[in-house]
Amino acid sequence: MLQLHLRRLRHEASRIRAHVSKHALATYTTRPNGVPRLRIVGPTVWCLAAAGTFYLGCAGWEIYRDVQHVNKRGLRSTSSSSPATYDQLQAAKATARLWSRQSEPALGQISSETWHRLLGADKMVAGAIGLNTLIFAISRPIPALQMQFMHFPAGPYNYTLLTSVFGHAGLLHIGANMYGLYRFAPQVARSHAFERSGAHLTAFYLSAGVFTSLAQHLTSKWASPRARQGGFFTPSLGASGAIFGILGAWAMLFPDAQVGLLFLPGSIPADQALAGIALFEAYGLAVGFKFVNFGHAAHLAGLAIGSGYVYFDGKRRLWQPARRLMFNQMKFLGVI
Repeated sequence: MLQLHLRRLRHEASRIRAHVSKHALATYTTRPNGVPRLRIVGPTVWCLAAAGTFYLGCAGWEIYRDVQHVNKRGLRSTSSSSPATYDQLQAAKATARLWSRQSEPALGQISSETWHRLLGADKMVAGAIGLNTLIFAISRPIPALQMQFMHFPAGPYNYTLLTSVFGHAGLLHIGANMYGLYRFAPQVARSHAFERSGAHLTAFYLSAGVFTSLAQHLTSKWASPRARQGGFFTPSLGASGAIFGILGAWAMLFPDAQVGLLFLPGSIPADQALAGIALFEAYGLAVGFKFVNFGHAAHLAGLAIGSGYVYFDGKRRLWQPARRLMFNQMKFLGVI
């Protein structure tokens, strides 16, 4: 997540001041010098609720599709119209997966003919790249629209913790993020941690996005003066926190994979690259770099979320319980 220094937004300064003074200063100022109080509890609770919504919503959608698929293929283990228990659905899904092994087109070879053959996770990656690119193309020429995606720590809005994940500051910014998504997400999706589940990858991506936005939000108060460079009034924008979540998961899943070094010959193992990136971001957060203004907190949080999700088996601890809960609730309501 790239922090935008106010000097780069000088031509929009009047709009920023109006936005902050109207919504942040008027509502949250508690000090004589006019510095707003940073909200902590509200954004944290909102992110927890949002992540829960992402996981339950995506799990419910996947359960609905799984039941449809099982019924269509006649893989029910009973004579009922749909699997009676979650375990029966899982068994039928495993059987269907064995029957449906087929060639998987590369993400870079997508066409109208092959789109329907793509796995759910590949569609998610392609859709995320397309959505981010579309939002950038529409909002870039309209600064006022681009500002609607930014998250201002001084502002009263929590939803911008999510919208900021889909906005980008420039071509280099979106290009680097979308390349990272294209490069690492398909391998993560095909791993045992996600098992080609587009719904699971979507829930993880969105949740990582809001929590890394929250981490960047909190550094407005707790980071070093050089690292925060503008504090409450510096907006954050970009998907790199979520991308770093994908990167952290990838490095944990494929620790021996080789990673090339920018502008340097040779490569190093992924786990060593992960450690080096983490040290760079930690230094940037604690001390700061004079000529580099990255969202170090968002990047570091993304690495921690991604690597921790794989290490602590987020599929078993979060995704599968969410699927089981939604199956039982949808069964009770008669949706499936």
